[in-house]
Amino acid sequence: MQKAAVTQTPEPPPPVRRIVPTTFPRSLRNGATEVSRNQLKASSLNAIHDASGTHEPALTASVEVTNIGSRAAEEVVQLYVRLQGTSVAQPMRALKGFRRVALAPAETKKVTFDLGPEAFAMWHDRNQFAVEPAKVSIWISPDSARGTAGAVEIVP
Repeated sequence: MQKAAVTQTPEPPPPVRRIVPTTFPRSLRNGATEVSRNQLKASSLNAIHDASGTHEPALTASVEVTNIGSRAAEEVVQLYVRLQGTSVAQPMRALKGFRRVALAPAETKKVTFDLGPEAFAMWHDRNQFAVEPAKVSIWISPDSARGTAGAVEIVP
């Protein structure tokens, strides 16, 4: 009986990693005109623990968006939320809503987001989807990397 020759497969080469910096922010890459945002306005959380089953928003956040360019623009206004101090770690920014807004040159529009209690709920360690007391940071921005945060608290 002959022994079979053992051959080893060569290791694959290491993956090539390239970091290609972007020259322009995403909102300006497609020839978009410049858009500015006024200060974020957010209402306080309205009895979020008792709001389950109702159709009233637990939080209303709004911002005024102005086209300061010389051409018509279409802007995607995005709302992000971060929950801090919860029993389960949460993402730095979670997208909870967005609106596409068409703006003529020098036009201003108010963009409002109404968030229900489910926007602040999470699956916790007892396998239940519930709202916990937390510090809530809210951003309304053109993307997940920019924007100024507003803050509210969920209290028991």
